[in-house]
Amino acid sequence: PGVAGTPTGVGSSARSATDVPNSAEHALPAAMVAVVALSHGRADEVFALDARLKMPTAQDDQLLVRVLATSVNPADAKQRSGNLKLLVRHHFPLILGQDYAGIVVAVGKRTSRFCMGDEVYGSTAPRNGCSAQFVAVYEGEAQPKPSNLSWLEAAALP
Repeated sequence: PGVAGTPTGVGSSARSATDVPNSAEHALPAAMVAVVALSHGRADEVFALDARLKMPTAQDDQLLVRVLATSVNPADAKQRSGNLKLLVRHHFPLILGQDYAGIVVAVGKRTSRFCMGDEVYGSTAPRNGCSAQFVAVYEGEAQPKPSNLSWLEAAALP
C-alpha cells in the first residue's frame, strides 16, 4: 500500500481502478503482504515486510478491501513507539494502520451499501490492520471514495 506523504509513488493517483483486479476477475491470494512492527521502537528499527500473512475474510457485516493507500496518523506512531503500551497490549508482529483507501473485493451477507468493485475509504480505529494488502472493515467504517481525490488523499481523510 502507498503511505500518504511518502515519495515512493506506490498507491499514487496515477493508478486507476481498472489497473487493480477484483475477486470477480481474479481469485484472491491465499496469503498477503503487510508492513509489520516486530516490537515497540523507532520506525527505522522495528518495521519489516511479511509476505506470509493469512488473508482476512469478511464477516457477515464486513467488507474485504484491497488496500491501495494508507496513512500514518498520530495513534499509529504512538502505538509503534510504545507510548501507549500501558493502555493497549499488542501482540507482535503487529500490522498497524487505521486509515485506508481501496477497492471492495468481497462483501458480507448482511452488507447492503457497497458492492464488489466499489472505491472506498475509511478508518478502522481503534483497530489496526490497514498497512496490508487487504483489510476486513465493518460496513459502517467505509465511505464512498470521492472521485476527485487520489487514493493517497482519500486515505489521509479519516
